[in-house]
Formats: sequence, C-alpha cells, structure tokens
Amino acid sequence: MSNVHKTPETPLARAHQFLTSKATFAASFLFLVLACSAALRTYGNANSTQADDAQALIAQAVADSGKAYGAILRAEQNGANVTQLISTFNAALDSLQTAEEQARQGNFSEAITNAAVAKSAFDTVSTQADSLNQIALSNQVNRVRVILLLGLVTVGLVSVLFLVGLLAIRRLQWRRLMRSEISRVQKDAEDQAS
Repeated sequence: MSNVHKTPETPLARAHQFLTSKATFAASFLFLVLACSAALRTYGNANSTQADDAQALIAQAVADSGKAYGAILRAEQNGANVTQLISTFNAALDSLQTAEEQARQGNFSEAITNAAVAKSAFDTVSTQADSLNQIALSNQVNRVRVILLLGLVTVGLVSVLFLVGLLAIRRLQWRRLMRSEISRVQKDAEDQAS
C-alpha cells in the first residue's frame, strides 16, 4: 500500500477547490478585460484626437480655399494673369479632397498630412493672388495716367491745329481782301486816267 496521503474529497473541499480555481480565472479574466479596456480607451483617445485634428485642419483648409478663390477672382478682374495660380489652386483642391476621403476612412494621419499640404497651398495662392492684384491695380492706374496724358496731348494738338487753321483762314481772307482792294484801286485809277 502506498503511503500517499490524499485529502479527503469532501463536498466542502471540492467547493473550495472549485471556487479557488474559478476565482483565479475570474480575476485573470477581469484583469484582462480592464487592461484591454484601458488600451482601447487610450488608443481611442489617440484616434479621437487625431480625428479632431484632421477635421479641424480640413475645416481650416476649406476656409482658406474660399479666401484663395476670392483673391484669384479679384486679381483676374483687375487684369492679372492667374493661370498658374488656378493650377496650384486645383492641385490644392485635390489634396483637400484626398484628405476628406482619408478622414472618412479613418486614416487620420494621412488626412492631416494632405490637409496641411492643401492649407499651405491655399495660403500661398492667396498671397500670390493678392500680390498680382496689387500689380494689376498699379498697372491699371498707370494705364489711366497714360490715357489721360495722351488725351491731353491730343487736345493740345487739336487746339494748335485749330489755331493754325484759323490763322491760315484769316490770312487767306486778308489776302483776298487786299487783292480785291488792289483791284478796286487799280480800276479806280484806270477810270480816272481815262
């Protein structure tokens, strides 16, 4: 016979063993659930922050796109060549659209990158369009000055030509008058001589 001492299998001992193993399992399970929950909250907060950052940057880029569009229109209305600005503006719109699509798909880091590229391009377009607008306005002022100067010169030339013509007509009238007077005096002299 073996001298192995076994614990008697009493219902109370079995219940204690069952509860101990289940308690360890429950504690392990509870720890695992809490750890996963904390990790998900941390990851979720990071994603939420990235999502908020992406949406804020996209909103800023949209606002800047409106400013850039208005600046391009003003520059074009004042006669500036805005072809290159329109090309840059369209590329920025493509980046903004890509950022919005990436944000919808949950790829927030790429959305932030593309929104930042779009915002920077819109800011550059606005600055360049404002600069071109100032140059175009300056050119318009210079054109108006040249037109006014040409108008004044034209009025001056017309006035001089008018005065020269008037003097020429007066001279012709005076010559005719003198010829007719000479003819009359000669005729009177001939009439008296005869």
